Parts: sequence; C-alpha cells; structure tokens
Amino acid sequence: MLLDLSTTDLLPGRLVDGTLALTSHDGGEIRGVRVTLAGTERWRHDVTTTDANGHSRTETRTSEEDLPAVPVQVIAPTTLGAGETRTVSFQLPVPGLGPPTFDAPELAVE
Repeated sequence: MLLDLSTTDLLPGRLVDGTLALTSHDGGEIRGVRVTLAGTERWRHDVTTTDANGHSRTETRTSEEDLPAVPVQVIAPTTLGAGETRTVSFQLPVPGLGPPTFDAPELAVE
C-alpha cells in the first residue's frame, strides 16, 4: 500500500488531496480501506496559583489534545485479483483548531 498526501496544504478546516495505491499479492476480498488524518495540538501556557497566605506562584506548563479524527472511506468492500493494483484519489478533511482566541507563548500542531 502506498499513501501520498499533499502536506503543503494542511490548513485547518480545508480539504487536502491524497492518493492511495493498493496492490494485492494473493488476491481476495477486502472489507475496504479508510484513511484518517491524526494530529495533536500542543501549547505552552502559564498557570498562577495562590496559597492560603496569599503568595502567588506561576508555573509554565505544556498541554496537549488530540485533534478530532474524521475517517474517510477511500475504497469500499471489494475483491482484488492476484497482483491487481487499485489506485484512487481522495480528499481528506483537515480538522479545525480550537477557539480562535488563544493566549499563550507557544503553540504547535503536529
């Protein structure tokens, strides 16, 4: 299986083009093929706490959250012959990011 995804156009909320080439060695039935774009959003932020005596302390923390996964079926259940290659083009949604307001010194999405 060969998967090609246009990584230059990975913009939140848009569609990205991809191509999948699937080759069967022995032939037979498949239940289908799904492609899912997985991503993790990481950010660094400051958290301030105050103790019982009124002393404040600020810590810098790093948090992360998985972006929503949207599987796309690119090949339906089918039968492939021995040595047969099936190539399909598809579009995959790039998950949108969180709220547009963000106050932190660092943000990254992988």
